Amino acid sequence: MNEVTQVAFDYSTVPQEDALQLRMAADRIRLRMKRTAEDIIEIGRDLISAKERIGHGGFGVWLEAEFQMSDSAATKFMQVADRFGDKNVIITDLKPSILYMLAAPSVPEPVIAQVTSGEIPATTAAVKEAIKEAKAEAKAAQEAAQEAEARAFQARQQLAMFQQERESQERETQSRIASLTRSIEAMRTEYEQLQHQKQTAKIEDRPETLQRMAALEASMVQLQREKTELAQQNKAIGEHAQKLQEEARQASLDRLHGE
Repeated sequence: MNEVTQVAFDYSTVPQEDALQLRMAADRIRLRMKRTAEDIIEIGRDLISAKERIGHGGFGVWLEAEFQMSDSAATKFMQVADRFGDKNVIITDLKPSILYMLAAPSVPEPVIAQVTSGEIPATTAAVKEAIKEAKAEAKAAQEAAQEAEARAFQARQQLAMFQQERESQERETQSRIASLTRSIEAMRTEYEQLQHQKQTAKIEDRPETLQRMAALEASMVQLQREKTELAQQNKAIGEHAQKLQEEARQASLDRLHGE
């Protein structure tokens, strides 16, 4: 039968003050190895302190020398201390296995609250199922948030592109409307002059004058129609821009609510 040889920790490798504190911590941990909830927390605190004093490299050696404890076992104690050490919750009735399970960093806080309040039975099966469901919900929420962010980004991109096109089109439209306005005003002035000459000349209407006046009337009607259509297009573009802005705003709100 092979005998297990316990290797002593060399306390000369750490400062004297730290060595004293480490020996005291080792004594406390051994006394608490019965692992009640309070003891687990205190062991975890001592292990955290010891790890800070020794450093990562010597911590595993110290664990093996003093307690034959693995790094993974020590991590469970420290996680319980981190998770429950400062919480005002009743955990004295929880088995160590449940404490270790709940103390894992990936366990959502609502699950811990439900277990400690008794809403979820403190059994391995119930806690595992609750953690599984909570993680699934968190994953679904994260995916929904990512989708909302993608929609918000796409909406912002579409709005930015449309606004650039709108600004360019608006400049062209305004320039065309201004040109039409000047042409209509020039035609109206010429028409009024011809009409005045016709009235003051007191002569028979000349065919060329009548033809010119009719042409001016037709051109003014056509130009005014084009001007009206351009104004309506501008209005439609503005309404579409408002719609895109609202979609971008709603997408941003959906993203925030998803978070």
